[in-house]
Amino acid sequence: MYATSAGQTASDGQGRNGLFTSQLLPNLLTPGLDVAEVFRRTGADVAALSQREQVPAFYSQFFGTAYLAGAPGGVDPAQVYIPGQARPLPLPPPESDQAPGGHPRKERPGDDASRLWTAGASLGSSFAAPWLMATLRGTIAPFRNSFFELGMDFGLVNPDEKVDSYFSMSPFAHYVYYRPLNDILGAYAGAGAGLWIISYKFDDLETFTKSYFIASLTMGVMLFDRINVSYSLRTNFSGTNNKLSAGYMYRFK
Repeated sequence: MYATSAGQTASDGQGRNGLFTSQLLPNLLTPGLDVAEVFRRTGADVAALSQREQVPAFYSQFFGTAYLAGAPGGVDPAQVYIPGQARPLPLPPPESDQAPGGHPRKERPGDDASRLWTAGASLGSSFAAPWLMATLRGTIAPFRNSFFELGMDFGLVNPDEKVDSYFSMSPFAHYVYYRPLNDILGAYAGAGAGLWIISYKFDDLETFTKSYFIASLTMGVMLFDRINVSYSLRTNFSGTNNKLSAGYMYRFK
């Protein structure tokens, strides 16, 4: 059997297999079909799905009967067979947890809606200094339904008349639980840690810089897989700070 007739082009189809192979494999695995019927049904499926732009060629000098997926028994497969109807292959697809043979499959980023791989930036404010805060952030998702958020906060304000300038920088990492509720909204919440570096410059005095280890709680939503709105509460165990921000995130799929 040939995937197409002479003078025609075989379609590559979608996914791992071409159109011909995608229709041959489920027929091979259907109990009660002898080899000739497998080929006849495959040819009918491919011709119907391609609107006869691809018509397989079948030549045989085998006059016996061979069942590759088991002899007929129970329900007659012909009673539920519809020529030309695309049917799923009853094998683990490439995106499943198992590769053929039962071995674990390594998934690619974005294979699952419960995974979140992003990079982007956001702008926000705090109810305490720093009041204005920009954030560079990204998420990596090696596991389903959770991800690591890595980022850097930059705060710049003039909180006091006695202070000429105030600057803060805070690299942080969060591990959060993520659940995509639907195609529009995905909510997450988790905890993490970081380093808070602050710098004051007083009038006619040298710059004062100090750093603190911080622990933080965070929660947020991903709207339309691209708009991130989040709130974080941070503490250095002697004082607290918070951050409410929104920004654009590019999602890798």
